[in-house]
Amino acid sequence: MSESSSSDSSSEEEQQISKPVYVSKKQRDTSKEEEEEASAPSSHHQHRQALLSQLESKQESKIEEDTDDINAVDDTDDLDPQLEYENWKQREKMRFLRDQQIMREAEMEKEQQLQRRQE
Repeated sequence: MSESSSSDSSSEEEQQISKPVYVSKKQRDTSKEEEEEASAPSSHHQHRQALLSQLESKQESKIEEDTDDINAVDDTDDLDPQLEYENWKQREKMRFLRDQQIMREAEMEKEQQLQRRQE
């Protein structure tokens, strides 16, 4: 039991939270300057700027690539008219079957609703 109380007290010491202390405006300004001088924010700032410029250049290049693809002319028409016609017929058949299925489902739903009302 004494072990658990001693471990509790040591963990409390480690987890002590410092109390907020009022710092006047003049002292705040000087402490910021001292912190900036003590640490190397310029190197951090330069590193951050370098990363931002790299990201911007990547985005610009990606935008340029995308616009090149958009402006490209699709010249694959009429390479094989018979194949294109067959593909179109198949797509049209699939659309027709899909529409028919939707209409059947809607009709079945209406019939089920009528049966529920009659019961």
